[in-house]
Amino acid sequence: LGLMKIGWFLVVLSLVCARSAGTPIKEGNFNLRDTMRRSQFPILYEISTRPWLYELSVRYQRPITCLADIPFEELTKLRDYGVEIVWFMGVWKLGPAGLHHDQTDPKLLESYRHDLPSFTIEDVIGSPYAVVDYTCNPELGTDRDLDELRRKVNSLGMRLGLDFVPNHSAVDCPLVSQHPDYFVRKPQGDPDDPSKYMENGIAYGGGAWTDTAQFNYWNQDLRQVMKDNLLRVAAHADFIRCDMAYLVLNDKVQQMWSHQLNAYGYGRPGTEFWEEAIPALKAKYPDVQLMAEVYESYEGKLQDLGFEYTYDKGLLDHLADGNLDNLRNFLRGNSREWLGHGANFVENHDEPRAVVKLKSVEQSLAGALLSYTVPGVKFINHGQLEGLSYRLAVHLRRSECEPHKTQVEQFYLNLLPILNHDIFLNGEWWNVDVKDDDKAWRLVAFHWSKGEERRLCVINYSNQQGAGHAVLTDAEGSGTIRLTDLLTGTQYDRSAPELRSQGLMVVLEAWQAQIFAY
Repeated sequence: LGLMKIGWFLVVLSLVCARSAGTPIKEGNFNLRDTMRRSQFPILYEISTRPWLYELSVRYQRPITCLADIPFEELTKLRDYGVEIVWFMGVWKLGPAGLHHDQTDPKLLESYRHDLPSFTIEDVIGSPYAVVDYTCNPELGTDRDLDELRRKVNSLGMRLGLDFVPNHSAVDCPLVSQHPDYFVRKPQGDPDDPSKYMENGIAYGGGAWTDTAQFNYWNQDLRQVMKDNLLRVAAHADFIRCDMAYLVLNDKVQQMWSHQLNAYGYGRPGTEFWEEAIPALKAKYPDVQLMAEVYESYEGKLQDLGFEYTYDKGLLDHLADGNLDNLRNFLRGNSREWLGHGANFVENHDEPRAVVKLKSVEQSLAGALLSYTVPGVKFINHGQLEGLSYRLAVHLRRSECEPHKTQVEQFYLNLLPILNHDIFLNGEWWNVDVKDDDKAWRLVAFHWSKGEERRLCVINYSNQQGAGHAVLTDAEGSGTIRLTDLLTGTQYDRSAPELRSQGLMVVLEAWQAQIFAY
């Protein structure tokens, strides 16, 4: 990206798209392993790497195209938000076939115009999930640059997250021609199906992602290759997000590909891939943690196999549906341990923006506060803190430019320091019943504790006023207790015996919340 190519874009957009630069600080000489935080329920921030560099180029009015070009103050801003894990999404080497596919596929071109009304073909940069090799994308630099980025991130007490894509490769990955048996293939005699198979008979990833080739996880040689690739990623990362991790489980492989694999003599293995891969990873890199993208109720299975965290798409779906009975049943029907292994989000690169998915700014903020006060990773997407509405498609270098929503920015500036407290990062959590009022059903409440610290979170997740009493069984003593609403600073003195028996009376307008410290 040269200055000539972005010059016109800088003039038009720099003021609208700019974020505050923050105050730079000097890099320190740290013992990195001693400074990194490892909370039980950390704050994670996802960055779409190449689009972020494009955005920084616009904002700083100079080319920022490589990892080495990233201004250090941009990393300090993330640290100051309380971010513990920075997931740089999409750093691995891609091939020309994926880019050509993404620039010519009619359905994709139509989707680009929806996500980016001002789309031009130059905006297409290729999907980061059509990986050719687990080396740094040359557009971004070298593996050494990736390691230097990790050192900088670690020096600020944060951890670097990277992708592993186990289910498929790019169609022009060298393995496709070198080892076709590593992939699912069309059985001889079966009719041709160009929507499912490449011309060479290899199946597309997931049977539908036509820029990728589907791996054969019933081939032990392929499993070894992918275990080695996982270790290659871990050599550069502190945290690994595993794309569509559940698709390589034996049950899913059997469901989707048993006909094809049986035709070539492959049978279901006696072990899961992750059952082999995760112990090998931990033996060499014991501190690296894994997060699985997972759907279809396979979260518990992957947690049992060793994933520290799994996507909690169910929580977001209940927030989008808005049925509070179903939401409560979900939160009460899953154990605190299961919830604590979740990754809770209101948006990510695959989902619509939160203000769209949850139908309004107000509902999206209530949903975020609710999600982030449930145990698990507090998963934030790039652009979420600014209240952006236009989705950033993974194939594109930018999203549609739009003004930031001041209401959203102020909300997160207020909320993030509250969440970045040990009680929400490492505390104990449980549901709290809100009762004694015909409007109490509109309120959802949680309790957190850590040492002598206590928090009560009450959210009105509805479009009308809610009211009720939240009983605080740990309100100690016979005198008064001072409760401070951390969102407003307002203080309330209440009788401890009444808090234990009748509870704290809470009245909240639509989509509002309170977080009490006591």
